[in-house]
Amino acid sequence: MSKIGRIYIFLLMVYYCSSVLFGGDKHDMNNLYDNLIPKLSAGAFIAYNVYVYSYYNKVKIIEPINRFRSFSLLTFFSFLFFFLSTYSGLFYLSMYLKVLMWLVSLMVLYKHFTICRDEEVQKTSKYFCIIFIIGGLFSYLKELITFGEATYGSGSCMYVIIPLIFLLFRGSKFLPYIILIVLIISTASLMRKPLIISAIIVLMMYKELKKSMSIWTTMIIVVAFLSFLSIYVDSLIEKIMERMAEERDEGVYGSGRTVFWTLILEDFFYKCDILQQLLGNGYGSVLQLTQKKYGMPIGAHNGFIDCLYSYGYIGFIFYISIFYGIMRKIKQIRRLNPYYAKILFVTIVMWFLQNCVYFGFDGPYMIAYSFIFAIVFSDLKKIADNYNNYSLE
Repeated sequence: MSKIGRIYIFLLMVYYCSSVLFGGDKHDMNNLYDNLIPKLSAGAFIAYNVYVYSYYNKVKIIEPINRFRSFSLLTFFSFLFFFLSTYSGLFYLSMYLKVLMWLVSLMVLYKHFTICRDEEVQKTSKYFCIIFIIGGLFSYLKELITFGEATYGSGSCMYVIIPLIFLLFRGSKFLPYIILIVLIISTASLMRKPLIISAIIVLMMYKELKKSMSIWTTMIIVVAFLSFLSIYVDSLIEKIMERMAEERDEGVYGSGRTVFWTLILEDFFYKCDILQQLLGNGYGSVLQLTQKKYGMPIGAHNGFIDCLYSYGYIGFIFYISIFYGIMRKIKQIRRLNPYYAKILFVTIVMWFLQNCVYFGFDGPYMIAYSFIFAIVFSDLKKIADNYNNYSLE
């Protein structure tokens, strides 16, 4: 692995380790220096990415990746404005680090993978997979030991890595087992959203997964899955029944998400002026609003609503354009590499579902998307360059 790849993986590993050990996902507006070590390691990781990005300044960014860059620039200017103009500037800084973590990383990885050999891409990406899975496992174990203390994701976002595993371990005899480990960690953490999203993605890729499975592998996975269900099914049913009863009594639905959606959208449409609606209120403003009106800082549990309130109509259009830009290219990509087209489609479906029920564009788990998009589009650029200047633009 190259020097750039080694430093990238090392800094990312430091961030994940510090997040698991000290907790990197808390939103305490009254203690801006809480979880200082994860924030400093995130800052070091981003600073290195910015350096590498400038180092590769001659590498051309193609149109789908360019949409991420446009959204990244918009988030930067939004952050800069609110950082300089509000009393809670440090809060905006600590929150914005979570956005930069994957947006800058995505563009850096794309540039790096465009000029390096396939072996470098595979090594760097597989090291990331290992760190990500181990981090999720230890985070989940900490969840058990500390009786529910939140960490960098508590393993609940492990499903984000599934398309990347299909991308890196295609046809490998280890593919089913890695997928199984990810499903168990993510499902065991929360036993709700991860199970549904993971199941949808795995079913969409089942034909590809089947190629890696012998009869013995299939039997082992079936036995493991049934054993897992026998342990958790009672607890899962009990949680579902309790949640349904609570929602019926309180008159809310979707685990209370509709409360946050209504609160945030009402404030945006009825209390924000036209300038705030156009430019947003700055990333982190959703947490400030829910702290004020709900009594605790909590996200919208919907990436699209988070984006609309934070970055306004302009930011929302930029964000939606990313989905549109990639979907528009899938038919064209299918002619170059049908498997890449399938991976991109599955990833976009998963990302869309994730935006509908949870987070959208922040957090260390999003770096899995950075690898997926960087691998696919950097390799497609190489393929297109060999097709008599065939362009992806």
